[in-house]
Amino acid sequence: MIAPGKEFNCFVLGVALVVGALLSCAPVTPPPPRQDISSPIIRVGLLEHRDEVRIEPTGPFYILTLKPNPLKLVPSNGIWKIRVRSGNPAQQHYRIRLFSSRRKDLARDKAQIFKEKYRSVILETEGEELMAGDRPILDRRFYSVFLRDVFTTRSSAEAKIYQLGINHAEIVSFVDKSARGQLVLEAPNGKSVLIDNALRFTGPPIKVYDIDVGKGFHWQRDENRIYRSEIEVYIDRTGKLSVINVLPLQLYLQGVVPGEMSHGFPLEALKAQAVAARTFFLYHFARKHPNSDFDVCDDVHCQAFVGKSRETEKTNTAVAETRGVVMVYNDDLCSTPYSAVCGGHTEDASSAWHSDGEPYLTGHYDLPEKLVPHSFDLRTEPSARAWIDATPPVYCNLNTLEEASWADYAKKYLRWQIELSRFDLQKHIRQFTNSDIGDITDLVPLRRGVSGRISELDIIGTRGKIHLERELVIRRTLSPSTLYSSCFVVEKRGNRELPHTFVLKGAGWGHGVGMCQIGASSMAAKGIDYAKILRHYYRGIELKRLY
Repeated sequence: MIAPGKEFNCFVLGVALVVGALLSCAPVTPPPPRQDISSPIIRVGLLEHRDEVRIEPTGPFYILTLKPNPLKLVPSNGIWKIRVRSGNPAQQHYRIRLFSSRRKDLARDKAQIFKEKYRSVILETEGEELMAGDRPILDRRFYSVFLRDVFTTRSSAEAKIYQLGINHAEIVSFVDKSARGQLVLEAPNGKSVLIDNALRFTGPPIKVYDIDVGKGFHWQRDENRIYRSEIEVYIDRTGKLSVINVLPLQLYLQGVVPGEMSHGFPLEALKAQAVAARTFFLYHFARKHPNSDFDVCDDVHCQAFVGKSRETEKTNTAVAETRGVVMVYNDDLCSTPYSAVCGGHTEDASSAWHSDGEPYLTGHYDLPEKLVPHSFDLRTEPSARAWIDATPPVYCNLNTLEEASWADYAKKYLRWQIELSRFDLQKHIRQFTNSDIGDITDLVPLRRGVSGRISELDIIGTRGKIHLERELVIRRTLSPSTLYSSCFVVEKRGNRELPHTFVLKGAGWGHGVGMCQIGASSMAAKGIDYAKILRHYYRGIELKRLY
């Protein structure tokens, strides 16, 4: 299969000029070379497991396939459709990993030891190396020792571990056979052709229809978006269609910055966003989607990537003027999460999710150091309530600026209030958790982080309780569109023993870890440059140009 092995990147494929030559016999010229080969080439997942994909090139384009001879299609403008004619899903199997290390020599020595004990073992390289041109800039490779045996079920692998008396082994699932099949490519004039396994469109920007946006959040919707560089459509491991955008990292960032920040934000804030987004991608490379055919997805799980659709000269300038710049701590790439509105205080990463205790991801007031109220502890209920009831002059309070029209939409997230009927709340909780604890009588915060965000919560019902941990779990359990943040206090209305309504008063939008995007925009509006903005939100970091 083409996608997982990335054979398309070599361009050793058949080329056909489908549009542009029209019905003439003009010779087919080679596709233009990729732009900016000194920037790493990456793969962004756009769509997965679809029955049909629709695309619309914005000008004459090329199709690349596995066939050695050019395709012959009647050219026409409009929407092209791709469907699966026959698709065979990939087969999932299991293997036993005995040892793994970043050091090849150590793995080689371990392989020899295991070979003497278990006889049939193999040393393999896993992970990837990210290249900028012919220069490696990031090495995510590691070396593993496996038993040679391949198992069709996890239970059979477990039985083998028990039989051999192996300690500390790991069962790893993998796809041993690439999905294969035939695609139907239908031109706008209705004519079609069969293509094996995969194809790629290259040339002008290409519109892709029905992109999922913000799934599970209050802005969930479908969009049609335009993408630069190349669009790959292939039969994925489920036997259906997936779509990937293959492009240089710089072009990817040109689609992330306006996806994560409004183009109206001050330039220095956009530059801070560009550096945070670049570092975020590189830090998570080969980690967030290690067994996928793409490096990064296009939504909030990774970063919002909107392609060319919202690019502006200003957002592209932010990417260009910070080219290759990343954040490091002790010369190691940083984890650089960010959120929309911190509500006046950022959060410790260790409170929001399982983290490595990164010293640069500790929560603090979104204020200049001289204005910090050191005696105010937001981990206590009285302080959290007083904080949420107040509107402090923090950076993300846009009312501290004379003019902040670029972010008027965000003002409602500094402090917010929602009302949840008991009926709707318990219906959603029952569906989301698959647990029925009867009528909801109370929501009890058990632990708060340094920003006041709840990290542990009990939902009390007439027939039991549900214990929740981690801010995103809490936000999703209490609302089908995900609460703005877990920094909230609870008020009950109606019968005290069985209230009819729960009122949540809250602060901020998002997990609150790392950079506050609205706070960054406010700092930039006050004349603070992007380097100082980043050092405010990620304490102790340094900036380094990687490519």
